Amino acid sequence: MTTTTATLRPVHLGLPLPEPVGAPGCGVCDALVAQRRAARLRGDMSRVTDCNVELRNHQRPPHVPQGQRGGDDDGGHGADDTDIEDGDGKGGSGSPGHCH
Repeated sequence: MTTTTATLRPVHLGLPLPEPVGAPGCGVCDALVAQRRAARLRGDMSRVTDCNVELRNHQRPPHVPQGQRGGDDDGGHGADDTDIEDGDGKGGSGSPGHCH
């Protein structure tokens, strides 16, 4: 049996990102912020992190708050009519790992 030894490099971690805030007038952002708040009250920090990731992904350009969009573009969501996974098995925005 051969033992292999590796030289480990130091790990440099940056400061955590600030928590994302919802865009005014966007129902998806409002829902994710509410879900994050509820998760924090339950002590479910994993879900809090999931909601933060979902907010950041949702707000990538072109982020157009609901009610302010011109045509059929829904701010980068999937082709369905729902924005947040609601547990009905029909999907949500089409992105994995939805917070609910």
